[in-house]
Amino acid sequence: MKIGLIGATNVGKSTLFNRLLGSFRAIVTDIHGTTRELLRDHSILSDLAGTELIDSPGLDNFEQEIPYIQKIIAEADLLLFVVDGKKGLTSKEEKIHDMILSQGVKDKTILVVNKLEGNFIDKKYTLALTDYYSLGYKHIVGVAAKHGENIDILLEDIQQLKEVYKLDESKLEENLEEDVINLAIVGKPNAGKSSLLNFLAKDAIAHVDDKPGTTLDYITTDITIGKQLYRLYDTAGIRRGARAAQLEKIAWEKTFKMIEYVKPLVIMMIDITESITHMDMKIIGDMIRFHVPIIIVVNKVDLVSKKELEQKMELIVKYLEMAKWIPIVPISAKEGTGVAQLFSFIKKIYADMGMRITTAQLNKILGEAMVKNPPRFPKNKICRLYYASQVSNHPPKFLMFINSLEKRNFAFTRWLENVIRRSFGFVGVPLIIEFKEKEDRHK
Repeated sequence: MKIGLIGATNVGKSTLFNRLLGSFRAIVTDIHGTTRELLRDHSILSDLAGTELIDSPGLDNFEQEIPYIQKIIAEADLLLFVVDGKKGLTSKEEKIHDMILSQGVKDKTILVVNKLEGNFIDKKYTLALTDYYSLGYKHIVGVAAKHGENIDILLEDIQQLKEVYKLDESKLEENLEEDVINLAIVGKPNAGKSSLLNFLAKDAIAHVDDKPGTTLDYITTDITIGKQLYRLYDTAGIRRGARAAQLEKIAWEKTFKMIEYVKPLVIMMIDITESITHMDMKIIGDMIRFHVPIIIVVNKVDLVSKKELEQKMELIVKYLEMAKWIPIVPISAKEGTGVAQLFSFIKKIYADMGMRITTAQLNKILGEAMVKNPPRFPKNKICRLYYASQVSNHPPKFLMFINSLEKRNFAFTRWLENVIRRSFGFVGVPLIIEFKEKEDRHK
């Protein structure tokens, strides 16, 4: 079941969205334009189990909001029309009311009068809703989303409509298959992240603008290519330090939390017209630290000459000397050039993330490498490897049993990683190598 939240800016819609979601998802501020995309997420509340919530954006210009509101009205199974109980109906609310009537979905709409703090005593509550009964909605609920007041009554009304219209979660459950591939598109502002998302989804889901920082919150959408389901996360443009506004810092912190929790395959977008920058390297470093699979996507190749593309690609390869395992794919998100190759890498990386190497295979290749090209150690500080085992996947984690934790070093860890990658691939896949000290059998 899909529930859409619609309303004008600053009626507390994002606060209600977070409240029904059961987590902090939408950015809540008094700044116009904080939410600039359709926000989609699944509620973790038991009363709304299996329900997808969709929040409409609040933009500076209400006329720009209308296409998003229309999209939600057409797509949602139930609507929550949110108004500000302190301000009353405005011309914007009247316009939204007309849209609901014209689409014939008034009976599937709950009018939610928000910001009624202190008005829940019977007489005051009835008085606060008086002006709204004339609109003809069967379900009108007054709430204070900020403090969670009367949310239980709203949930009861949602449940009633769900039963009346026989709505269930079967459609959503199909989208929650275990083999869904999560893809997070990250990068600096204006690198082309939203353009790639829109090309893949064949719809203007993300708001594309030449102004850096257009996306302030990550948004999700599901697409199916062939028989594979992908869940795409379009994230906020990343800037650091003095250049990053407070709102952008909040947005990127939320993106960080999503990446840590979801562990998606990260598509790192780089604008080829700018080549690779210090900030790009910082972002790549963060993704490596999170142990998530990653692909470097060099975008806007249609804007540079063949010679310039070759020169800049060579520079990017040089910068990524510390992480040769990360693939680099040149594309044009606007024209679709290179996107097929990108998804070939995505499928291969996803398959390798689930690879399991037997203990016998692993120790055979490490033993042979130890004879042919052994790692080097300082005199009297040899770290002896007894045996190794893969303990998990997604991402692949290996446990090395050695004689001394003090004698291991970075070069030895890199040697182990290189041997495993040469033998089994793992392009774009992070490898976690851990050590455990075992008593030296030769003592």
